Amino acid sequence: MNRCRERTARWRAGVLLAGALALAACSGPGPVRIDVPPAPGAVFDFQDMRPAEQRSDRGRFDANGDRITLGERDLEPPPAVLFRSWFARKLPPAFAGRTVVLDSFVVMVPSAMAERATPVEVRIAGSVGGARFAAHASNGIGNTTRADINATIVEALNISVREATILLEKAR
Repeated sequence: MNRCRERTARWRAGVLLAGALALAACSGPGPVRIDVPPAPGAVFDFQDMRPAEQRSDRGRFDANGDRITLGERDLEPPPAVLFRSWFARKLPPAFAGRTVVLDSFVVMVPSAMAERATPVEVRIAGSVGGARFAAHASNGIGNTTRADINATIVEALNISVREATILLEKAR
């Protein structure tokens, strides 16, 4: 009876170890950190209206298993905080008092199971003062270093600010 319990305990430990290693291998590049230095800028009303799956703490695979959509914990600061800070820093102060809404913030990176090189892709959508904008950035070479992921996120954030600024200037 004791040998049976020992085998079962060893088997369980092996399965748990294999599961932990598989999750670690599939979890993506680890936390991606982007520093946003505080700077004076526009003060605005911010609303995070992203769908529940984008607010999830865990990343998830796409339908093919080629890419992982990074989760809330994979980005530091989290997407809503990063977006709000970036806009506060970059929007001209003349646009203070507007409402900025974040509708979507998606960061996709290649998974370890990808058979071909897939690019890092970032999509951001929202509205400012009621006018909708969207931004898309990707690194066509498929590198997944943190620096490549950061650069793609920063590019998408800058495109978002540029689109929002154009919309606000047209509305004047």
